[in-house]
Amino acid sequence: MRSAKLERFQDLEATVQAIKNAKNARFDEVTLQIEDMRAEKAVRLDKIEAAIRAEVNDRFATTQALDKKIRLEVAQVRAHCEKTAADFSAFKQKTDSSFARDLQRHMDLRHDVERLAALLSDNSMSRDPFTGLGFQSPATSKCGSPVPSCMGSSLGGQSMLPSLSGTQTLKGMMSQMPSPSKDVDAVIA
Repeated sequence: MRSAKLERFQDLEATVQAIKNAKNARFDEVTLQIEDMRAEKAVRLDKIEAAIRAEVNDRFATTQALDKKIRLEVAQVRAHCEKTAADFSAFKQKTDSSFARDLQRHMDLRHDVERLAALLSDNSMSRDPFTGLGFQSPATSKCGSPVPSCMGSSLGGQSMLPSLSGTQTLKGMMSQMPSPSKDVDAVIA
């Protein structure tokens, strides 16, 4: 009995040892597989990190190149804008001086036209022939001097010359005035 028990224990120990060896062999295989997987994953992660680093560097270089290009274009646009502003300022000064000069010329010409209108409105043809006879025509003013509707610097109480403050047009002005005679042209010349 003792020997049977001893044999059984030895068989049991042998079985446990075989199971233990089988488990250790499987653990060793699993360990090797895990180590292989770890090595593969490490290589894969290294490749991914290298690719990400390369992509980041490439994008950084692209961004820097684009930033440099944009800065150049902004500098060019700014220089063009400043040049345009300087040109505009010079043009505005030139226009203002030209306007002042033209306005002065216009005022001088207006003065000359008013002087000539006054000169032409007071002549022997514009005087009322009936004043000496005691007859006062409706075209005579209160002071006795004739005010013909086609002569003078005013037309019905309004200035024949355009106003400088508004946009008064000269519509119908020439249709109310008779055509100038050769005598008037000779006086103007």
